[in-house]
Amino acid sequence: MAQTVRSGPAIHCVYQPIVTIDGQAVIGYEALARVPGRDLRCMLQAMDSTEARAFDVGMVARAVQGAFGLPEGVRLFVNVTVETLRAVLAGDPWPLPPRLSPGSPPVVWEIPEGRAGSAALLQRGAAGVLDAVEVALDDLGEGDSDLRRLAAYPGAWAKLGLSLVRDCDRDRAKAAVIRAVVAMAAELGQRVIAEGVEREGEAVALGAMGIRYAQGFHFGAPARLGADGAGLGDIATAEADWSQTSSSRSLG
Repeated sequence: MAQTVRSGPAIHCVYQPIVTIDGQAVIGYEALARVPGRDLRCMLQAMDSTEARAFDVGMVARAVQGAFGLPEGVRLFVNVTVETLRAVLAGDPWPLPPRLSPGSPPVVWEIPEGRAGSAALLQRGAAGVLDAVEVALDDLGEGDSDLRRLAAYPGAWAKLGLSLVRDCDRDRAKAAVIRAVVAMAAELGQRVIAEGVEREGEAVALGAMGIRYAQGFHFGAPARLGADGAGLGDIATAEADWSQTSSSRSLG
């Protein structure tokens, strides 16, 4: 299964813009893996921990390569599996190729939702490890321990999930929850991104609730960026570099 990520153009990344709520400025892109004709979620569920980590290494390399040359300050949001998160918390490096040019974008690591992701985030010492990088708490409102995750990671990006954002302009209960999250995030120094914004009404309502950043089809569909990958070089080389770095740190 791990070989799939190295098998050439069949697997690739597309990028969805993350914008200011008025749509006037792009502040980042989320890299999304695509495998034509395959269900990526099912693929990941079928992988063991070694395969999942190998998948992340290859996909991060592709994501960075495809986003080379973004304007200064525009971030690249990259998803990682729970297996990679656990490995990092155990002392392994993040799966970021070590040989990058100055044109490579700053990376924000999107931490997976769900019980496994929350358990890893809330274990003793995790916050200290993750404090060294930028992280985004993904899909708030759709998993377990959302408030505990927010409280444990002041300064993180906080991404509201689709189920909470959808029709928030028509649902007073959802609006109340979003306003509460925005208020809490402001106290903690977090920046909130509303995911899954598909209508103008949602965007307007979210802005009135204090949301500053948004992502969704209303602002732009996932697409390739057309970057030439000059900042990375061969993906197989990047994977070898990361594996060597990981092995060296483990031995050290």
